[in-house]
Amino acid sequence: MPVTIKRNTGPWAYFIPMAIKINDKKVGKIKSDEQIEVKLPDKTAQLKVVKFPSRSNRIEVTDGDIIEIRASRWHNLIFWGFLITLYMSYFITNITYRAVIATFIIVLAFVTAFCLNEFYLKKNED
Repeated sequence: MPVTIKRNTGPWAYFIPMAIKINDKKVGKIKSDEQIEVKLPDKTAQLKVVKFPSRSNRIEVTDGDIIEIRASRWHNLIFWGFLITLYMSYFITNITYRAVIATFIIVLAFVTAFCLNEFYLKKNED
């Protein structure tokens, strides 16, 4: 019996598919609001999903598990913090300062997304 994976990450990364990795080997992709089934190579396996530059936690799955992918609080904080700070930088009149701040914000968003788990996997008991 395969593992069922449901993606419920909201609108933030809607158009970007996530790679599904089982035991660190890519086995497929999942789009927003999609549900797919993945066969496991053994009775148990390690599952995670990645979307450049972010990733999820790693969980152990067994046949018949139902896994839900959700956006973490970090993901929402990074997204809204990025937009608000970028918007506020437009009030700076000096174009050089504006460019430096915008570059800093973009680099910070990528570094934060790379270092933190922006998505989390959860086993559903349904």
